[in-house]
Amino acid sequence: IAEMSGGVQARTSPPAAFAAAILGQLLPLGGAVRTDVTGLATLKLTEGTLIRVTENTTVELQELSGDQTNPTTRLKLSLGRLLVAIGKTLGVGDFTVETPAGVASVRGSFGSVTYNAETGSSDIVCLETSGSCTATVGGVTVTLKSGERTTVVGGKALPPQPVDQQDIQQFLAQLPDAGNIIPTVFPGGTPTQGPTRTP
Repeated sequence: IAEMSGGVQARTSPPAAFAAAILGQLLPLGGAVRTDVTGLATLKLTEGTLIRVTENTTVELQELSGDQTNPTTRLKLSLGRLLVAIGKTLGVGDFTVETPAGVASVRGSFGSVTYNAETGSSDIVCLETSGSCTATVGGVTVTLKSGERTTVVGGKALPPQPVDQQDIQQFLAQLPDAGNIIPTVFPGGTPTQGPTRTP
């Protein structure tokens, strides 16, 4: 746990109880982080990937394998939102986030995954990628390019849509370094505000 503020709890295994997290705490496989309405945390993986855990979020570390050149990471997002900054290419590795609605794969610099338990839906945002991001549900995969998003709801992933200003502002607020790539992703200027979504 590289950074934290507000209400942040951690557990060391699925059977273990959550307790107050400690800055610098190492999470083993099966470990998890949970934030409340005031909580924010940043997890730093050994190869440099940053995972921003926003408020009202629960995430479990399910797999860390491969090596520094080809790392594989698998997370389980039970509730809330994660924003991811992958600092280098993953080689033949992968970064996936499983939610109750489907599985998101992020291959690139900046992506986010949100799960809304009330609606049973997930939003996958691919702000910038060196390859592609994907959303898979029911054996069907939707591929996203830089600057695209999709929603997984009702057992299917909707067709890709452009990211909107709300998406961009979330990245700028939680992962400010995303501002460095926005002019490249949107050379004609950033998109306008999209429809308001429930966080």
